[in-house]
Amino acid sequence: MKKSMVVALLTALVLTGCGSKAEEAQTEPSAEETAVSGEETTADAAEGSEEAQAAAEGVTLDAIKEAGVLHVGTDLTFEPYEYLDDDENPVGYDVEIWQRVADELGVELQLEDLSFSGIFAGLEAGKFDAAACCCNVTTERMEKYLFCYPVAFDEFYLVKRADDDSISSVEEANGKIAGVKLGTAPATALEEFSATLADGITEKDYDSSTSAFLDLTNGNVDLACESYTICKQQVDASNGALEIVGSISTPVYCSFAFRQADSELADFVSGVIKQMKDEGALEELQIKYFGVTFDDLPEDPAEYIK
Repeated sequence: MKKSMVVALLTALVLTGCGSKAEEAQTEPSAEETAVSGEETTADAAEGSEEAQAAAEGVTLDAIKEAGVLHVGTDLTFEPYEYLDDDENPVGYDVEIWQRVADELGVELQLEDLSFSGIFAGLEAGKFDAAACCCNVTTERMEKYLFCYPVAFDEFYLVKRADDDSISSVEEANGKIAGVKLGTAPATALEEFSATLADGITEKDYDSSTSAFLDLTNGNVDLACESYTICKQQVDASNGALEIVGSISTPVYCSFAFRQADSELADFVSGVIKQMKDEGALEELQIKYFGVTFDDLPEDPAEYIK
């Protein structure tokens, strides 16, 4: 089957402090403009209400097949799980898994690219069918969402500049500044570990892990916190500039998230992943993107956090 994929980029343009004073002067909208604006607001509200209602009722496999599209949310800044290649094409471990899911359904895969901090809100609002990016499974998340068969195993590490002799262990992160991606499990792990230190760790939030590691390289933060696979990749690509300090967490599992009403879709995705595992296809992807394999992943979501 020919693969088909569409990527929708969500961007926000903020204009501040631009233009002359004449441009800054604003006029009152005309009656016609006000009417049009009101109609657009009403239409947007109606669309949002329909999405929320559909989300509450749950999406079915038949509905996805009828629409011909599997619409999922992701954050294409999380290499090697999901990212854009040099030609701006979506690639990565998770992307290939979801392409296989779409192929099994016989539909087009549509990726909605947005910041991870907005993934779960978008899922709850019915903006897409599933959270297709790597989501670390936690007790709090399991209370709100369904998770399918896990696809990775990880824990969270601190990385420093190799020439920074003031840090030789995770305990010496005390009083330092660490960069981390906003709204992620590594951010939670960093906060929890910080609480165990006398002076704590000052957290600096970023929209992407890449930005956090860039600021670390440039000396704007003392450390960066991410999953081991991401840390290893960044260190390997740094030509000796960066160095892993150590782990600050217990092991966690990565999976994909679904609304509670969407058990049919979650079960289907679990079945596809299990099939890929049995075929050896999942192991091939792990070696391709990580250089390691994730063995003995549990099938029961309840085991993820034990």
